[in-house]
Amino acid sequence: RLAHVPGEIRPTLETAAVLGRRFDFDTLLAVTREPEGALLDAVEALVKRHLLREEGEGGVYDFSHDKVREVVYRDIGGARRKLLHRSVAEALERRGEGEAHERDARLAEHYERAQVWSKALEYLVLAGERMKNVTTEVATSIMSKTIDPVERQFGFTMPALIALVTQ
Repeated sequence: RLAHVPGEIRPTLETAAVLGRRFDFDTLLAVTREPEGALLDAVEALVKRHLLREEGEGGVYDFSHDKVREVVYRDIGGARRKLLHRSVAEALERRGEGEAHERDARLAEHYERAQVWSKALEYLVLAGERMKNVTTEVATSIMSKTIDPVERQFGFTMPALIALVTQ
């Protein structure tokens, strides 16, 4: 199915893959900065090809299968993937929507994948500070998605990062 995706809508599919399994149209629009009508046409074409699904009438989409997203994501070149993660992070920063701790964790993850280390660490610390008010299960889930890449990059241990975040 992916081999037959027209070249003009492939960037939309790649951007969606970087956004994650589930994303909303407004965020995709903010990242791509494409004209709204053209982007809607591209998304509708991807839905008709059964690569994306629309959830109800709310403009929220997800991949028809996570394997589709994984293959699309893996096929994006490293430099382009890095650029897309930075674009996603910048768009999320501009929009400032959602629960603060979740948004900060997503920003940390995207900035880490874009290799903007100072921003990744800044948002990781903010996410940790804000998670003092959430349940342990939520905090563990969010931090594990964010801390693991920082551990690999900087060689920090989990206890050292937790100490840094909770100081």
